[in-house]
Amino acid sequence: MTDEMLVLGQIPTVRNDPTHDRYVISVSGGVVLGHIDYHDLGHVVSLKRTVIEPEYASVQGLSNRLVHGALAEIRARGQKMLPYCPVVRDVVTRERDRFEDLVPEKHREEFGLV
Repeated sequence: MTDEMLVLGQIPTVRNDPTHDRYVISVSGGVVLGHIDYHDLGHVVSLKRTVIEPEYASVQGLSNRLVHGALAEIRARGQKMLPYCPVVRDVVTRERDRFEDLVPEKHREEFGLV
């Protein structure tokens, strides 16, 4: 994944859509490329499912960019997260040194982070 990733000639951005309980990756013009469904429990966010729209499924690194954006937002808000979604859990496992601290210590074993 690089900052030069282009989809429809644009760099995708990730934003929180609290009205629909999801993080959305999109390009300008309202083109949604995918999302992560979540449940916000206040101090912790339960990340449930990652979906990349079928027409963008072949774009390399798109789900990774989505997960990174969502985790950055969670960190910025001072929250923790529970990676129930396998896509999110894979990123956290691969980049443990960067993201393990976002998983509450008492839940790390549950997600294979011990």
